[in-house]
Amino acid sequence: MKLVTFQSTGKPDLLPGLFTDRGVVSLADAVPAGATPTATMTGIIDDFDRLRPALERLARDGKALPAGDVRLRAPLPRPGKILACIANYWEHGALEARPLNMFLKSADAVIGPGDTIVLPEFTEPWIFMHEAELALVIKGPAKSVKRDNWRNAVFGYTGMIDVSARGEGRRTWKTGSWLGKSFDTFAPIGPCIATIDEIPNPNDVHVQFWVDGQLRHNYNTDDMEHLVPELVEFATTIMTLNSGDLIACGTNHEGLGPLQNGEVVDFEIHGIGRMRLDVRDPLKRTWDKGHLHGRRFDSSRTPSSATGRRPHADAADGGRDLTACRRGGGRPRGSRPGRTGAPESRISRSTPRCSSIWRAARIRAEPAIVQAGEDGQDEVGGVSARLRVLVARDAGEVGELGVHRLGVESVGVAARDAGHPRAEAADDDRRRRLRSREIRRDPTRAGA
Repeated sequence: MKLVTFQSTGKPDLLPGLFTDRGVVSLADAVPAGATPTATMTGIIDDFDRLRPALERLARDGKALPAGDVRLRAPLPRPGKILACIANYWEHGALEARPLNMFLKSADAVIGPGDTIVLPEFTEPWIFMHEAELALVIKGPAKSVKRDNWRNAVFGYTGMIDVSARGEGRRTWKTGSWLGKSFDTFAPIGPCIATIDEIPNPNDVHVQFWVDGQLRHNYNTDDMEHLVPELVEFATTIMTLNSGDLIACGTNHEGLGPLQNGEVVDFEIHGIGRMRLDVRDPLKRTWDKGHLHGRRFDSSRTPSSATGRRPHADAADGGRDLTACRRGGGRPRGSRPGRTGAPESRISRSTPRCSSIWRAARIRAEPAIVQAGEDGQDEVGGVSARLRVLVARDAGEVGELGVHRLGVESVGVAARDAGHPRAEAADDDRRRRLRSREIRRDPTRAGA
């Protein structure tokens, strides 16, 4: 079942509804009205088991309004809490997961389908970027939920764009407080809440995001460092979560790019739906649209952030095999990247399953950079889509079936994504190595 909050044409009231194959069926006369649209939706969540038979009858037989005659709004216009994961996807050729961490994002930043992301009239942040994410809709109260029982605390799923202000170097502005993620309009959610039974496995869902038809995010949620059951356990260990609270599961940062004035963005999570929003910047700032978080965008191919990067290791002969599963070789069924004339919002009917292409590379002992010699040959397990870099462990050669031999330069991991701890640590490591070289060449510089 897919729950929506909507407005009929020419009417101001926000009403609860069901999105069906026939259109939108109003639930205004079938469920108790809360003091606010959010209260009405959380009431449905709390009482869903009792309401479900009546809702199923309405979905089948109730009067349906054509989708063109309604406007979908944020399904939870003001959720009680929004917890958002920091990173949480395998990136930069990482061999170990980063510690799980989350931050609170302002509920007043929420907007919905057809709304406008407004960049602030504030010049300290250097750039504003999109982060398309799967979000869990909680059924509470939930406290100290063990990962084996995570389904008891999750009502369903929605999508969230974690719009983020960044400073120079693409570090999130005000890292620590994460205030750069809570400007007004910086939390679009929607287009609906898909109940938990609509998606068999939240860690096998395809996420896509376009800016003016340019595909940017394109990844599968099986690539999370910490999977959904662990997220639920972690969050409820810290605080009580109530019905309608959200946990945004993080994003694959490969494919991030700027948002700027006049752009139109499309966001789709297969199994949930697609929505469209506008972007407005009163200051009309501009950034290079061709660079996606440090990588020149090649519109002729799908960004390889759809590639799974979860490492699978087996020790052998002092080395380690790194195997990566590419999710979605080519375009998943039902998706239409870059299509024009798309509706402002659309609810997905099903979750396509993507084919897998297995690849492997042998790595050995000390950190090094492996850089592919050609565009398109950047999908060895752990290769960065921005820099086409693989974290290897020996300044030798790394090869892979179907991929040209790759040269290695042992200067440390030089990922330029300064917004993430692993990349920052890599840059620090590189600086230390270069500094050591300078001192060896000129010992008088040791005290400089």
